[in-house]
Amino acid sequence: MPILGWMPNMGVEDAARRELEAGQLTDTGEAIEAGKYNWQDKFGGWLGGYTQEDVEGQAQILRDKGIQKRIDQKYGITGTELTGQGQQPTYKGDVTGISEKDLNNQVSTDQARLAALLKYDATPNSDASKLSPTSSTTQILSATSGLRDTNTKTKEKKVDDRYNDTQRLTLMQLMQSDKRADNQFAVQMAQQNYQNRALEMKDARLERRDRQSAIQQMMAGLATMGASIAI
Repeated sequence: MPILGWMPNMGVEDAARRELEAGQLTDTGEAIEAGKYNWQDKFGGWLGGYTQEDVEGQAQILRDKGIQKRIDQKYGITGTELTGQGQQPTYKGDVTGISEKDLNNQVSTDQARLAALLKYDATPNSDASKLSPTSSTTQILSATSGLRDTNTKTKEKKVDDRYNDTQRLTLMQLMQSDKRADNQFAVQMAQQNYQNRALEMKDARLERRDRQSAIQQMMAGLATMGASIAI
């Protein structure tokens, strides 16, 4: 039965709060630092009916509540967002046995991972399911950089393909144009040959006619000569 535990500031919770406010706990809050629980604390415990272990247990509860509130406010919905993207949060939501410095580092790590993940998601053709659930910020940024390079190469290939298609189309058009020109030339040559042949045939007919006329004139002349001799 505590002698003065019923009095204000004499209970175990009061003692625990004093130790906490004085910064007497270890970084993880699991115990009072060695040598910090002195004879006055022990005497107060005798009067209040509690031990050092009682104070340490209560101090850790108070410490964890305070840190939990601060960390959760800072963390916000970071964990929810990471989980929604298939990532496992570094901060598990438990502060017991973990120093506040380490907890802040966990929060900062997850917030950096989320920021990197948002950049990845904003990159065309991204697929968060392809990332490891425990991807670090560096790994996510590397994946983003790699995806951007791939997108750039894909765009360049499409441009090259379009250029090549245009070149092929132009070449085909030129070939077709050349073929049409060749065909037109062939038609013109055929027409010219026909005209030349027609002229040759005409000249041949005129030549035959002139020759026949000359023969007829010669025969007529011979006939006239023969008639004259006969008389």
